[in-house]
Amino acid sequence: MSHKMLKILGLLLALALIAAACGGDDDDGDGAQPAPAEDTEAPATDEPDAPADTDGEDEPAPAEETAAPATDEEEPSEPSDDSGEPSEPATEEPVDIGFDEPRGDLFIDFHRTFDRSHPFQSLDVFCTATPDPDSPPQATDAGITEDSITIVHLRTKLEELEGIGFAVPVGDPIDMFEAFTKAINEDCNGIWGRQIDLRLVEVSALGGGGEDIDTLRNQACIEATEDHNAVIVTNTTGFQGSAILCIASDHDTLFLTTQGNPREFHEQANGLLYSLSPVAEDSVVNMTQAIIDTGALDGKTIAVIWPDTPGQPETVQAGIIDVIEAAGYDIAVAEQIGCGGATTCREGNDIAVERMLEEGVDVVFPGLNVLSLPSSSMRWSTRATPLATCSSTTPTSTARPVTWCRARWLSSAETPPRRCTTAPSSSTMLPLGTSALTTRCSASTHR
Repeated sequence: MSHKMLKILGLLLALALIAAACGGDDDDGDGAQPAPAEDTEAPATDEPDAPADTDGEDEPAPAEETAAPATDEEEPSEPSDDSGEPSEPATEEPVDIGFDEPRGDLFIDFHRTFDRSHPFQSLDVFCTATPDPDSPPQATDAGITEDSITIVHLRTKLEELEGIGFAVPVGDPIDMFEAFTKAINEDCNGIWGRQIDLRLVEVSALGGGGEDIDTLRNQACIEATEDHNAVIVTNTTGFQGSAILCIASDHDTLFLTTQGNPREFHEQANGLLYSLSPVAEDSVVNMTQAIIDTGALDGKTIAVIWPDTPGQPETVQAGIIDVIEAAGYDIAVAEQIGCGGATTCREGNDIAVERMLEEGVDVVFPGLNVLSLPSSSMRWSTRATPLATCSSTTPTSTARPVTWCRARWLSSAETPPRRCTTAPSSSTMLPLGTSALTTRCSASTHR
């Protein structure tokens, strides 16, 4: 116990010495006030006498002289900081984007985020030649050598569609990619000294030959990522299904596309899936909400159909069915049409038509792609003739025109007043591969 008390007394003694050295305000030795010692234990009262008996009077004095001006200097320095209000107007002048942007401040602010001194972001030329690196580049990973970067152009063979009446005049994508690559390699000095090594992988647009389209697309994924060791895979001709996740998620390869994809795909891709189109659910939600806002669904009997292509049932559920039901409407018929491993989906058409006839459906949301909807319409027309009227609207949330169609189904006992033929409209772009319909009618009748 006495040992512990000695430790406590020693600590109090040290505190008293510090207080005596730093706390005095008088110049003479008598000014070492015993007050701090009196607040402590009795033994500490001896401490003020020690410096008083010695000639240590000179030691507190310089401490006081340095301490006092320190406090005097700090006090006036505070207002000088407060008065230095020029920091507020130090806002930078808005960056001139270099051209007139008629779409407003949102787009102007977006353009200001670009570094126009970057070799690929100039307003005057496509690119400026990037300088060679200070030290020779080294091979860093599969697809990135000391002098090249491998990029795969994954092309869907749209020419196959011509045989079934769906020619898509998009030009020659192969030539476009090759010209673009040549410009980067020759005019821009490649990518910081490395040349682009462009490879081509092609995949069927229709499937068939004993293999379903999703399998063929996954084979194209394997060829691009494992055979060619692509760092980037890019597609501009349409590419859907689980093969997207094969590229971005399973093989950790960046996939650039022009097509909208389900939100779930973006989440699973971990930042490696980029598209020029919005997330599929967002596009379809905008379309559905625009139709609801017109009041076109009031008093109508509604049907929704969709394909079993991976990722699309979830998009239709979130973008069409959930939105319609949230608005207070009932959906009389909701049917999934099977694709049988192909691009054109027909399985279940008869069941869907029967149910729509039984329910008296007069509004259909066809979530089918451009290849499947016309054949489904032909199947419907053999059982009942639709009198379709289509109108277009451009919602404020999207820059694309949205077309919606409604139809009254005639029973087999009725004779339609005119003959109508329905074909996909090439002028209207809809999300999810949904095709707009253009209806042409003649004066003749038919059953």
